[in-house]
Amino acid sequence: MKYLVVDGMFRGTGIRDKYNSGYIIIDQLAIPIGLKEQITNWLANYENEFFAGYKNELRIQDLDSEGIEIAKAIQKYLDTEVTYYSDGFMKEFLI
Repeated sequence: MKYLVVDGMFRGTGIRDKYNSGYIIIDQLAIPIGLKEQITNWLANYENEFFAGYKNELRIQDLDSEGIEIAKAIQKYLDTEVTYYSDGFMKEFLI
C-alpha cells in the first residue's frame, strides 16, 4: 500500500510519497481530470501565500481546508492512506 501526503509546498506537485519522499506527477494518478485541475489551482494559490510570507492566517486556513478535501478525494479514488500537511502552519493532519 502506498502512503501519500497532500501538501502545498513551493515547487512541489501537491502529492508526495510519504516514505520515499518523492513528489508524484499528478497526471500519472488515476484521478478525475477535474480533481487534477483543482490540485493545480490550489497549488498556485498556496504558492501566492508562500510569496506573501504566510501572513494571512485566514487565507492559509481556507487553503488548508481545500487541501484536506483534496486529500479525502484522493483517498477515495486511489483507496490509499492519505494525510495532509499544512506548509503555512507546518502541521500534519490525519484524514
